[in-house]
Amino acid sequence: MADPNDPISWADFLTKVPPPAARIVSDVLQLHDGGWRVLAPRLRLFCTRCDGEMNFEHGDYGYWQVLGLRRSLLGYLEYTCRNCGLETKVFGIHIDSAKLPTAERPVVKVWKLSELPFYVPRIPKRLLDVLGTGDEREIFENGRRAEASNLGLGALVYYRRVVALLKDKLLDEIILAATTDHAPAEAIAALKSAREERIFARSVELMNDAIPDTLRFEGHNPMNLLNSALGMDIHSSSDAECLEYAEMIREVLGFIVEKTADALRERKRLSAAVGKLVEKHEAKKNRGPRAPDATK
Repeated sequence: MADPNDPISWADFLTKVPPPAARIVSDVLQLHDGGWRVLAPRLRLFCTRCDGEMNFEHGDYGYWQVLGLRRSLLGYLEYTCRNCGLETKVFGIHIDSAKLPTAERPVVKVWKLSELPFYVPRIPKRLLDVLGTGDEREIFENGRRAEASNLGLGALVYYRRVVALLKDKLLDEIILAATTDHAPAEAIAALKSAREERIFARSVELMNDAIPDTLRFEGHNPMNLLNSALGMDIHSSSDAECLEYAEMIREVLGFIVEKTADALRERKRLSAAVGKLVEKHEAKKNRGPRAPDATK
C-alpha cells in the first residue's frame, strides 16, 4: 500500500486527490525574484464539452493570500480546457509554507480545500453500459459518491458488492474477447467453467491461465486484483487503505471492459482490412491474364 506521507507530484495531487485532503507534494513552489511562486503545471482532465480527456492550462486567473506569521498561502487556481476554451476547473488550495522546499527535500504540505466542478471519478462509458440501469448501477454510483467524499470504507463496501454482482457480465465480456481473438478451445472452456462457478475466488482460480494476453495488465490477470480486494479484512484496515482498494476496484473494472472493447474493435478492423484484400485478390483473379497488345 502507498504511504500517504510519500510525496505526490503537484499535477497528480490536483487531478487525482479528492477534497478535502492533505498530502506532501513536490514541485509546488519555485524561487522567483527573491520570493516563492506557485507553479501551475499543465493538467490532463476530462472535458464534458469536448467529451474526452484534454489538456487544461492555467491562465491569468488565480489569487493567493499570505496568512499569519507562518506565512501560509491560501488561494485558488483556475484552469481552462485548451481545446474548447470554455470548460474550467477551479481548485481551492492551502499551502503550508512554514517549512519551505529545500534541495534535499523539495516538498511542502498542501491541502486541497475544494474543487469546482466537484471531483467525481471519471467512468468509461463502456463500464456504464455494462453496469446497466439496475441495482449494479445504483450501488456503483453510491460507491463513486463515497469515494469522491474520501469515505474509504463506504466506497470499498459498495464496490465489492458491485464486483460480486458483475462477475458473470465480466466473464461474458472476457469470453467474447477470447473467442474473437481465436483463443485455444481449452482456454474458452476454462473461462466458461469459471463463469459457472458461484464462488468468486474459485472462479478466478479456474480462469487464471485462460485470460488472453490482450486483457492482462503487465502480465497479470486483472481478476486476481479484484479478488484481492474482495478478500481483504476491512475491519483491520484503515480508511485510507480502504479508499486505495476502492480506487483500485474502480480502475480495474474500467480496465477490463475497455480492454475487451478494444480487442473486439481491433479484430473487427483487421477482419475488414483482410476482407478488402481478399475481395481485390479475387476480382483480379477473375479478370484473368491481360490480353497481349495486338499492335506489337
